[in-house]
Amino acid sequence: MLELQLGKLTPYPRGEILSGWATVGSFREGYTSVLLAIGRKTAIDDVLHLLKSKGMAPQWVGVSSEGLGAWWAIASKRVPAAPAGQLTALIDVDATSTDCVIFSNGRLLFSHSVPIGAEQLSAAEPAKLRWAGELVRLPRILAHEDVKGQVGRAVVTGLTEGLGPLIDQLSSQWGVPVDVALEGLLRRDPRVDLRQVHGIDASGVQFVHTGAECVLWAGHLTGPNHSVAGNMLVGEATITAMSREFAATEGSGLDFAERLLMALEAGQLAGGDKRGKQSAALLVASPEPRFYHNLRVDDHPAPVVELRRIFDLARKGDVERRARYVQQRAEFRVKW
Repeated sequence: MLELQLGKLTPYPRGEILSGWATVGSFREGYTSVLLAIGRKTAIDDVLHLLKSKGMAPQWVGVSSEGLGAWWAIASKRVPAAPAGQLTALIDVDATSTDCVIFSNGRLLFSHSVPIGAEQLSAAEPAKLRWAGELVRLPRILAHEDVKGQVGRAVVTGLTEGLGPLIDQLSSQWGVPVDVALEGLLRRDPRVDLRQVHGIDASGVQFVHTGAECVLWAGHLTGPNHSVAGNMLVGEATITAMSREFAATEGSGLDFAERLLMALEAGQLAGGDKRGKQSAALLVASPEPRFYHNLRVDDHPAPVVELRRIFDLARKGDVERRARYVQQRAEFRVKW
């Protein structure tokens, strides 16, 4: 059965597939959990050719699950633990290939190899797209294999120079918690003391950072389902007023965009930007986008007041357009 599944699920000709496996426990009632190692003959031949070009002459190469286990035993010592209940992804990039291992609480769950390494990634844009595409699919593969949990930490080792943007793409598409993703960005930023970043993800995890060299007044504040941050402000009262206003409208039934604008108005009344008034903007990402979800005022003596004016105007127009659409659908008749 294993041989049959290999031929069906592996996207290589049958003569190209090399494999080894070991039983690691029970999967569910009536099923056995198997650790399977799969190799492509062409890829192994490339490695053999490389070794021979360096003066080495291996007598044979085997594909075995024991090799995966041994590699993981060494690699796991370098990886911080993921939050409780979440999975860790270890991505190891060498010259010609990339290995990815998913594990939980020190236990190897899944391994996947991509025949693209640092040499291809540094030279060709299509290779980068294919590399990212292969690894982005892993959470869906895990769900199909009934592996429980979300990837909570992704660690990239090996030849990683220049891979920052691709790694960030993986983090965002894998659903890595916002604190893990943003901490990773800041660790690679040589000007971290000048940065201010804050966010909250769909699961409610929050992250805030205000660099020590941000222009004063600078700071941040978190509350239920929101965070507020600012720099070059009159003072802390600005973000305090915004947080208080947003929290006060929780559960009110008000439109989310309306709540954001009310918080912005409260911040302006509390002092706002110490340089004065010039611009204001509102941006909401929604599964049901509206005209008033993306508005901005770029140069105005009272930008927040002007933003409120065009917000009310756009929302009124949106309501009228939707009403006309419903009426037109009701009146629509097919003419034969």
